[in-house]
Amino acid sequence: MSKIARLVLLMTFWGLSLSLFTMLVLNPALFTIHNCLKMVKIAISQWFVIIYSILYLLIPYINTVIRVISKKNYQKLLIIAIFFFYIWLTFYTSTTSNDAGYGIVNFVCLYLIGAYIRKFQTAKIAKWKSFCVYVVLSGITMVFSLYFENAWNYNSIFVLGGAVALFEFFTSLNIKYNPLINTLASFTFSVYLINVNGLFNKYLCQVIFHSNEYWQSPMIAFNGIIAMIGIYVICICLEFLRSILLDKKIFKPLIKIVKGTIEVQ
Repeated sequence: MSKIARLVLLMTFWGLSLSLFTMLVLNPALFTIHNCLKMVKIAISQWFVIIYSILYLLIPYINTVIRVISKKNYQKLLIIAIFFFYIWLTFYTSTTSNDAGYGIVNFVCLYLIGAYIRKFQTAKIAKWKSFCVYVVLSGITMVFSLYFENAWNYNSIFVLGGAVALFEFFTSLNIKYNPLINTLASFTFSVYLINVNGLFNKYLCQVIFHSNEYWQSPMIAFNGIIAMIGIYVICICLEFLRSILLDKKIFKPLIKIVKGTIEVQ
């Protein structure tokens, strides 16, 4: 529960603080009732945090099933899930799930696929094979997107296949421990929360990096690369400051309080 509490606290903190900072300091003209309501929504309803938290609560029960299910029945389960929640949605209708893969169904399916690979896959797939499959499926997705709006949905069978291939590619790599990579990885979730804050992100893209001025420019790719690196660095710096200034004094005590309250109940 402490992990969920931390995710929710980070979501709320960055949602409120960045929106207030943008409206009060960076662009006071944005301080309106509409944006204040939007700020509250941002702070308490980031889709990924909510769905991930639900998945985290379900994991003990899902693992109970995974521990006792046979390989044959597990395969049947995955065939049913992939057919109705990916293939069906890609080529037919959204009757079985109309959330474009942003809901709990996709998260549970992905967890089941990952758990199957971990439990039953004995030999690693060659790196070049996994990477080639990823490239091919990415190309198919791009072509598919020219004719169908749902091509980039998270529950597209091509997106799923590409994700699994990319997962296999990285699991086959022998990456040694690197303290810098581990440190940056610990900031990744906060970088995501900072970047998806609509008010702050709009300020970064339009005021600092002027990305909106490059839509019709041949320099759009160059600007995109600069903006991507710049936003990532800014987000890393903000999370680094938060972890130094607030983690020990505010976040960790609050997490302990939440955990203690839940355990008592």
